[in-house]
Amino acid sequence: MKPTNNLKDDWKNLSLSHWKRKSESDIKEGIKMFEILPNARAVDVQQAAYHGAPNGSPLAKSLELSRADTDTVGMGIICYVGVQGWLVRSGVVSLRWFNLNSSPNGKRGCDLLFGDGVLVWDKPITAADHRDLRRLCKSVQAGFIVHIWSPANSNWNGHWVVANGDGSICGVNNGEFTAAEAENHLAVQKNYTKTSTLFEQFVGYSNEWTDKSGAKKRTKACMAVIDPMTMPNRM
Repeated sequence: MKPTNNLKDDWKNLSLSHWKRKSESDIKEGIKMFEILPNARAVDVQQAAYHGAPNGSPLAKSLELSRADTDTVGMGIICYVGVQGWLVRSGVVSLRWFNLNSSPNGKRGCDLLFGDGVLVWDKPITAADHRDLRRLCKSVQAGFIVHIWSPANSNWNGHWVVANGDGSICGVNNGEFTAAEAENHLAVQKNYTKTSTLFEQFVGYSNEWTDKSGAKKRTKACMAVIDPMTMPNRM
């Protein structure tokens, strides 16, 4: 039975029209999209993300992709969809992994693809925590995926980024900072960054509020770190 969610109605003719003009080696590179690359590692995810944002072409339903492509195919409107594109480009996951849920939303959909990860922060962030939090952010390995959110905001989706291994991150649909505001003194754009820091993206998830007695309090912030090599269903 044809998987109608993942293929266009005329998928066979479109595929034949594209691939019949290609060499045998080109076709083999296309077939490799449905495999993980045997030597791919987490750092390859970081390299794919650092190379640039997804190019805006839909990754879903595409039958023309090849491991020889250099651009990241995919959409960068939603942060974790951008991460999906980088994962596919890196070779750590196959195109089949992406097609398990090409438009995830919420915990159930994202857990299917990324897994739970390791919860490394689960409390409010005070000024006294900043030093330890910066140290934690800098300890996240290159190519690991970081999910940040605040339960109080009823938005589990939060923000998803790829760590560069030095405290900075690559991401799309980011919190914006001017050069004067940014930790690395480089403006952080909403559509794509490879210079923003995990700390500055995360610290704002713990907001100050005042309870009925007038006491100042802060909302809890959460950070989960995901090793892409341990994600489920990578093949």
